[in-house]
Amino acid sequence: MEELGGDKKWADRFLAQHTAVLYYWVVIVLYFLNPSISYNLSEQIEKHAYETYDKFLKEAGDDLRKLPAPAIAKEYYEDKTYMFDDFQSCREPGTRRPVIRNLYDVFFNIRNDEAEHFKTMIEAQDELYAQDNAYRLT
Repeated sequence: MEELGGDKKWADRFLAQHTAVLYYWVVIVLYFLNPSISYNLSEQIEKHAYETYDKFLKEAGDDLRKLPAPAIAKEYYEDKTYMFDDFQSCREPGTRRPVIRNLYDVFFNIRNDEAEHFKTMIEAQDELYAQDNAYRLT
């Protein structure tokens, strides 16, 4: 997003950075109080992010296909990958290797990343539920 100009305004950077820090600490506190609520909050945020990117792709898809992908996106998804699919709960590591041809592909893959995060949060809640029920049965 920075390469597309998202870092140009001081207020945008300030809001994004401070919101991320606040969210981090809210999730930490919630996790200590009730891990399931923490995972559920993250699930809802990831679900909203997925839906937002999906709507954006449907509305701006034709225009996005005409624009080049930022170099950092090609590097992230095609070259270095930063182990982005090594910690998935719903697929085998190394099975997702996106191709980035244009800006549409970038947002398409960001949207799909949000879906993977969403599924991981559901999986985490399911595991907590199973552990809780196993504890109650013993």
